[in-house]
Amino acid sequence: PPSFTDAKMGCIMGSMAVEALAMGESSIALGNRGLEYFKIPIKEAVSAKRDFNEDIYELAGILSM
Repeated sequence: PPSFTDAKMGCIMGSMAVEALAMGESSIALGNRGLEYFKIPIKEAVSAKRDFNEDIYELAGILSM
């Protein structure tokens, strides 16, 4: 089952998505950084540079066993 944090994030971002659709917005992505939730243009979201964290990847592999 999802954690409280996952459920909270799902509620907040779901609400933001519905609000954006109701306002006629499209081609956006939703994101969060810390406690901040935001909307950005989808083109900006898919072109953003992302750093790959090898330590987090390895930890995920260990925790999934």
